[in-house]
Amino acid sequence: MPVLLVLAALRERQRRARRGGVPRLRLGYEVWLGAAVVLVADAHLLLHARGWEIRHSDEIAGAWQLQEMDEDTLARGRNFYGLMRVVELNHAWPETHHRALLHGRINHGFQYLRADKRARPTSYFGTTSGVGQAIALHPRRDRGQPMRLGVLGLGVGTIASYARAGDTIEFYEINPLAIELARGYFHYLEDAEARGAAVEIYAGDARLLLERQLQRAGSRRFDVLAVDAFSGDAPPIHLLTRECFQTYREHLAPGGVLALNVSNRFVDLKPVVRGLADDAGMAAIHFHDAGSQTGGTDTSDWMLVTSNPRVLEADEVMYRESEFDAASARPPVLWTDDHSSLLGLMIPTL
Repeated sequence: MPVLLVLAALRERQRRARRGGVPRLRLGYEVWLGAAVVLVADAHLLLHARGWEIRHSDEIAGAWQLQEMDEDTLARGRNFYGLMRVVELNHAWPETHHRALLHGRINHGFQYLRADKRARPTSYFGTTSGVGQAIALHPRRDRGQPMRLGVLGLGVGTIASYARAGDTIEFYEINPLAIELARGYFHYLEDAEARGAAVEIYAGDARLLLERQLQRAGSRRFDVLAVDAFSGDAPPIHLLTRECFQTYREHLAPGGVLALNVSNRFVDLKPVVRGLADDAGMAAIHFHDAGSQTGGTDTSDWMLVTSNPRVLEADEVMYRESEFDAASARPPVLWTDDHSSLLGLMIPTL
């Protein structure tokens, strides 16, 4: 019906305009273009109402395909930051039964649902990943003392699996929908609280929040500050500049470790982190983790930046440091708020 109304209205405009000397061809194009736009919009709404969604096909360049929304989708929502979905998969296999948070084509984490597996850190955050090692190797963990952990990027809250009784873990997340879904459909946060850890989530741009906290209350004194915001197609450059790096440093406790997840299929961010570390007089170590399919962890690349000699002299770090030197072919790059460029950092994908 909306299509017919548009056609009728534009056709009437054509008749009136033709009497005023406006060329017929131009208005005929307007008629069909307007009808096509409304037709596509109506079709999109109708397909969604009937349980279908339109998504891009990676297999056929420039093509679109229809895919029926399956029963595994528990929740979905869209806001300024895009579409997010919670899916539950492998119902018939308890060993791998899990929920995952999808943001467009990017997986923001998953959690096993079986009671004896749901506390396991998965995805980029396994015990052999850079952030897992940063927490495990910190002297406060060795001494059994409470730790303060900061995390930029919530995901499903996986890093909370490392929080023990007496620990404090603070997340910074820009997307309010991600916070709602992580709290409503995943258990990492509530399980950490049940173990006696204090969990806090700050909503907003992480850099602005950290700067305001520094001005109003001083350093958060994090033993480990994890920055997990670079795995998407477009890394937020403002979180990897000299000025932002200075904010990170001021929020670290003495001997603290900054852990940055630089896993990215398109951009090699290791030279940027190394440039920032060199500028700050700190050491940078590349932790590459091959992941484990049976363990539920993915291949990941983390950079650990610290001046803590206890961490730098650990056997695990000494081994990874030599790997970093061999793997880093690009020279260090220093980004600032005034200048940054992805040229020279792109990873060939063909």
